[in-house]
Amino acid sequence: MGYICQTSRGQCGDVLEICSCHATCVSLLKSCADYNQSCFQVTPHSSSMLGGRALRILGVALHPGGRLLCRFKGEIEQEGFIDDEGHGYCISPLLYETGWIPFTISIDGIHFDRSGEFLSVHPSKADPAFEVIPVNATQWQHYGTPNVSGRLKMTWNSSLIGEETVNLELWGYREFSRSTEAGVNGSSSLQAELSYLYSLGRNLPNTGAFSFVPDPSEDYSNWKLGNIRITASSKSDGARYP
Repeated sequence: MGYICQTSRGQCGDVLEICSCHATCVSLLKSCADYNQSCFQVTPHSSSMLGGRALRILGVALHPGGRLLCRFKGEIEQEGFIDDEGHGYCISPLLYETGWIPFTISIDGIHFDRSGEFLSVHPSKADPAFEVIPVNATQWQHYGTPNVSGRLKMTWNSSLIGEETVNLELWGYREFSRSTEAGVNGSSSLQAELSYLYSLGRNLPNTGAFSFVPDPSEDYSNWKLGNIRITASSKSDGARYP
């Protein structure tokens, strides 16, 4: 015998005491009664924490040319888009965290009454099809050591970016221990930081290839991992909303 909850509104993805508002429980007759009216799933289900990936909303029929607003974590709001077949898309934003990210959508700009979630992952765990590929990985890895210098080259799938010109940015990632005091004994926790470093180029042709000479500034020596982000040329440097 199944368990039916009153409503899924505001609870999509949650597992409650006697039922679930999670998509995997619909077929088990343990989901909220209005799950299909209040919740949605997306494809792909994940995106890099650097953002910029189009998440297609499943099971929601929209009017082509209509308006779609996407609100992530209740605070990051940006325009989505609807294609000619009525499929809605939200673009994942730049985030400073990994894990399941809740978001809601609105077609009138007022009521955000349908919700879903996607998985934000570290860039190294993102879909390889969306990666920037370094040419000569050994040169990239050992750059700055004796006898390793010159221009670094990269490629990407230009067809995945619907723009003729793009901006290329270098972002840094590092982890560090932060000490906290708890009574007499102190403790530490591992903290992660993702930060925009500098622009590699603006208004560049979206050819799928680029090369550059890294800035040797000491300001960037403490960053352990670099990430390349490609955005539309209309976006400002380091913008949180790609």
